[in-house]
Amino acid sequence: MRTECDRLMAFSARRAGIVQGTDWVRQATYVDRHPSEPSDIKSLNSGKNAMQEKADTRKLKVYCETTVIGDMTSRPSPLIRNLARQMITREWWDAMAPQSEFYVSQLVAIESARGDDDAAQRRKDFLANLNWLEYGAVALDLARKFLAAAAIPETSFDDATHVAIATVSKMDCLATWNCRHINNPQTMPKIITVCEQNGFKCPLIGTPEQLKEVYHGND
Repeated sequence: MRTECDRLMAFSARRAGIVQGTDWVRQATYVDRHPSEPSDIKSLNSGKNAMQEKADTRKLKVYCETTVIGDMTSRPSPLIRNLARQMITREWWDAMAPQSEFYVSQLVAIESARGDDDAAQRRKDFLANLNWLEYGAVALDLARKFLAAAAIPETSFDDATHVAIATVSKMDCLATWNCRHINNPQTMPKIITVCEQNGFKCPLIGTPEQLKEVYHGND
């Protein structure tokens, strides 16, 4: 059975219009966006007007989870789906940059330091130019409550902490490609409920593809 993340990635690859040829990395191009859109993006659009009003008065505060940082700094992938995700992430970043402030945390830095040394150094250099959020007991307590409510699996404390940091820090949105534990439409209602029960407003959570649809439509 295809996961929600698989479905979103297949959709992203189609939207990116990836073309494979003798030099397919350079040939990868975007095609005109199709007027139809999946239901998960439509649901995000429900808050579009309110978010656009905020953008008129101040910059949006965007928390970038580690998967987004990886796509912003990695070399072109030889895999079609991964390349599509990289391209879409970078297109979203460029579109959002004029109206946004991008934030990360020490947790993002820790996760970004793992793996290949060269790739980790690129991520480190990229993070140095972003805004950093501090977090402590309040965010960690909220993360534990996500786990207790089965909003996020008990084995995924770091994922819960990303959501908690963005929530406690009053971010407008959380950008992630983690569609299994963070941006999962089946568990999203539980995440929102836990936030509200503890006096917080849950940020808008979505992939770069989804968030671009919310803030820029078919532009």
